[in-house]
Amino acid sequence: MKRIYLFMVLVAGCFLTGCEKDDAPVLDNPDARLNQVLSEYKSTLVSAKSGWKGIIYPAGGGAYAFYLQFGEDDRVTMLSDFDMGTADKAATSTYRLKALQRPTLIFDTYSYIHYLSDPDESVNGGTRGAGLKSDFEFAIKEVSGNTIKLEGTFNKSEMVLVKATEAEAAAYQSGELKNIIKNSAEEVKGKFLYLLLDNQKVPVIVSVANKTLTLLHVDANNKIAQINAPFTFESDGLLLRKPLSYGNNTFDKVFWDAQNKQFYINLNAAPLYFSVSPSPIEMAVNPPLHSVLGKSYTSMQINVANLPDLSANFRNIYNTANASLGTFGGRYIEYMTILFNANNMVTFQIRYRNPSQPTSFYNANFEYKMTLSPEGVATFALAAAPAGNANSIKNYVVALTDYFANTPFKISYISASAPTGSTVGGFMSQTNPESYFYGVLIQ
Repeated sequence: MKRIYLFMVLVAGCFLTGCEKDDAPVLDNPDARLNQVLSEYKSTLVSAKSGWKGIIYPAGGGAYAFYLQFGEDDRVTMLSDFDMGTADKAATSTYRLKALQRPTLIFDTYSYIHYLSDPDESVNGGTRGAGLKSDFEFAIKEVSGNTIKLEGTFNKSEMVLVKATEAEAAAYQSGELKNIIKNSAEEVKGKFLYLLLDNQKVPVIVSVANKTLTLLHVDANNKIAQINAPFTFESDGLLLRKPLSYGNNTFDKVFWDAQNKQFYINLNAAPLYFSVSPSPIEMAVNPPLHSVLGKSYTSMQINVANLPDLSANFRNIYNTANASLGTFGGRYIEYMTILFNANNMVTFQIRYRNPSQPTSFYNANFEYKMTLSPEGVATFALAAAPAGNANSIKNYVVALTDYFANTPFKISYISASAPTGSTVGGFMSQTNPESYFYGVLIQ
């Protein structure tokens, strides 16, 4: 009996001992674990001694590049391709990592990153009250190798950070970001770039202001189509958000050759340089433009203010005529229109204004007979003596009317800058390859 009792006491003692409270938790404290994660993320940011290349894709569109160096003291120094000033002058602000719904990188004092989301539209050209619909708080989605992917907590803007190399850091710190923007602007100004792909001249439009690269081509429906992608500036070129493909050719970056001052892409492990045409590239649309004038298109409007690629020769002629017209009581040209009438009759119409009657406008119509060759080369002969308004201003605008009447022009669809959604037609001088004009075709 004593043995049974002793056994029961021992069992009870063991049970009570097993139920005593243990101060060591089975699982780590959640706050401690979260702080450790945030600390590890900060260590990742700070330990990149050469800094980070960053890109933000605002929800409102576009792409913006940054070069960032994160410090242990919660300060971050950055450059950006937002404009020439932000590309040239490094600015320092503060950052922190905080646990919201997810670990989040917060730029908590005003910085270049805030320019994108500034509600003042004069800062970024965006929408009043919303800016470019970007963010300055980014939740960390993924860390893989040298890349961190983040997502804006409010507008869901995309942000990508990639560790910079020592060479890239040196380039950014020595002003190469500003230089590439400057060099790009100079390379594209007044030039018609193209790539020779599949033995075809493929026009390329590089918009430095909008940071978009566009390839023009004739699609399967025999229409002029665009293939485009936003880009950001890097120290050695333009990084496209997505690869662009034409035929069997695909590329995702345009490099800058500083020695030759040319753009190029890498295709099949070899550089392919951009070429420059002295005039816009003709687009091989079928049927050709000259055969559908007066049918598919009834007129073509030439508004000098909206057509930045007009040739220097044509601009000089236009400016001469406009300045001369200004001596006639301050009158000035608003725009010109070529109307394609029946029986190859063409009206060259100059719309002008008189400052003394600001609400009125006047049309001066000069009538011509157009002769077209099978290849689309047109010549114009004055069909009737100028009358009415045309007679009143004919001696002032003679530089324009003589150019129109005395020059043979090849008429075709061309690649040239114009208002969004426009189809443009070009009149290419056959006696001077650097002289041409173009306009917006109207149906």
